[in-house]
Amino acid sequence: MLSSRWVSPAAAGAMLRATRVLHAPGAPKKVVEIQTEANVRPAPVYVRVDAPPKPPGFAHRVTYQVNPDPSITTPMRVYQSMEPTLLPHIRMHTSVAEYMFGCWAQQDPAKTACVQLETGKSLTYGDLCRLGKRVASVLFTSCRIRKGDTVLLCMYDTIHFPPIAFGAMSIGATLSTTNVNMSETMMAHQIVASAAKVVITEKSRLTMVQRAVKRAKEETGTVVKVLLSDTMEKLRGEKVPDYYGGSTRSCRNDVVLVPFSAGTTGDPKGVQLSNASLNASIHQAVQTLALRHDDVQLSVLPFFHVTGFTLGMSAILAAGGTLVMQAHFDVRQYMEALSTYKVTVATVAPPIVAAILRHAEHTRQHSTTDSSDDKAAAGQQHPFPALRLLRSSGAPLTPRLWQDIQALFPDTDVGQLYGMTEMAALVVNTPLRPRDSPASVPIVKKKRRQDTTVAGVLVADTELRLVKVGEAQQSMRDTPSGHDAEEGAEGELWVSGPQRMLSYVDPLANKGIVVDGWYRTGDIGYIDNETGQLCITDRIRELIKYKGFYVSPAQVEVILRERPEVAGCVVVGVPDPLDASFEHPRALVVLAPGTIPADATDEEKAEHHARLAAMLIHHVESRAPPYKRLHGGVRFVDEIPQTISGKMKRRHIRKMEIDRLISDGIPARP
Repeated sequence: MLSSRWVSPAAAGAMLRATRVLHAPGAPKKVVEIQTEANVRPAPVYVRVDAPPKPPGFAHRVTYQVNPDPSITTPMRVYQSMEPTLLPHIRMHTSVAEYMFGCWAQQDPAKTACVQLETGKSLTYGDLCRLGKRVASVLFTSCRIRKGDTVLLCMYDTIHFPPIAFGAMSIGATLSTTNVNMSETMMAHQIVASAAKVVITEKSRLTMVQRAVKRAKEETGTVVKVLLSDTMEKLRGEKVPDYYGGSTRSCRNDVVLVPFSAGTTGDPKGVQLSNASLNASIHQAVQTLALRHDDVQLSVLPFFHVTGFTLGMSAILAAGGTLVMQAHFDVRQYMEALSTYKVTVATVAPPIVAAILRHAEHTRQHSTTDSSDDKAAAGQQHPFPALRLLRSSGAPLTPRLWQDIQALFPDTDVGQLYGMTEMAALVVNTPLRPRDSPASVPIVKKKRRQDTTVAGVLVADTELRLVKVGEAQQSMRDTPSGHDAEEGAEGELWVSGPQRMLSYVDPLANKGIVVDGWYRTGDIGYIDNETGQLCITDRIRELIKYKGFYVSPAQVEVILRERPEVAGCVVVGVPDPLDASFEHPRALVVLAPGTIPADATDEEKAEHHARLAAMLIHHVESRAPPYKRLHGGVRFVDEIPQTISGKMKRRHIRKMEIDRLISDGIPARP
């Protein structure tokens, strides 16, 4: 085994940058600083390993590197993206706001940039530049926002979102986004956690936001200003002084976006994304979707989620295309928009795909049957010829959904994306079809599998490890082995790349999440030996994903243990029979001795179990929001499987419940 030291393009080491000295009469002087990029892992030491050659068309480059952990002598097997590197383009721009405003300024000022589907209102690229500067001036002069201050957006997907977001970033502000439908309590929590100084919201959410701001003030004593998104352009603000230059003096490591993620415990966690990570994600999204200036993208992904922010909003506007957005999903309006606006790219989620298919089936069943209409219908068999690309994210597409949506859009490249907030949305993408790919994007010529477990190939400049998961490792709180899984075997996905977050806002949440520059996803998968594509099969994280909401089992278990009848319990997610990409929380409960009379007959025990199950379900309903309820029911067991150290074997229990459902004839797997 020979060793040699050289630096890979995907982990280019620590980059040094000297910023300009920016000062003007009466303004504070700024010293020259040297900046090290914080979200790239240390330069690896590569080793030569005798390994069998990969088949032609293998989707990833495989390298072997010295493990940074001195106690592990075996090398790391690192899978690297084969897409052209974007690092030179990413490093050209210190500020993501500077990059976006530069992209907008290069377009024809009269070209339509954004369209609001519900109202038909639109903004041109000239409008984006003008409104973005107006937002910057209002925040700077009227709200006294400076570099590092937080502006919190509580907004639907509207045409005002892009200029407000990047206008705030242009003066060095940190942008935080929040679910527009969240509760007053959670809103107040996020205001405090993000240290927001200004909240920008919609008229429909104004009362809730004002109450949340009041609650936050009671906790911190800080006065938070509230502005309405659709009145920003009417507010007056003096021009931002030339000496200030909030974006031009920004550093690559400056935190510019703090979306909130469910993390690994269920409590919302602020994720710190830097100029470098967000800039990288936008560039990756443009390349991944092969976006062009003549593309029209229809997006319903919420912009307050990082996937919606990058793939649903920023990428198409960076490419100079047109973005059609829908604040409130309506399937009929959505389908009409595909034709009306000659949409070429659609970014969706599995529930949207399911709604589209139901609408298409309903339309087919209720269509008229006279011959003239039949002929017209025949001429409209494929009414969306412009739609070249459809990508789904947020949860796996089941094979049935994938096949049905592909049949509905036969000329469209259908696929899915895999990522997470901590990686600024993007890690893996279904390979593009050859005819939809520009020359700069390599093609995986192997047949693409329509399998829920298949995620695809790594996006540009992204690296992957598969780390062995031990039996004792039952959650993300447990120490990982650090050893790579055998080739072709399952392991936990550890990923790295320029899009990786800096850290969580809460220092306590960072423990064990980033190891030697690798982000631990908590998902389990393997690399297909034939194609080299990543397949995701399971997870070690404890969270249950119920209809897009994350449920912490531990929180539900605490509620169950309040009842004296419960001696022990565990909550796991079991697949939704109607959509196996989502899960229902199910409780396995060990009853306290004496809860059921020892001499009870089997029939009497069944009656007791039914009564107790209903009581426990009602108890959780009274203490938890709808998505945290026991939609998967309650099952009573004699014991709960545990490790030698006493930890519950959640993965084993979940598999046991899935096998039980299958044996009962219930579809529990896609």
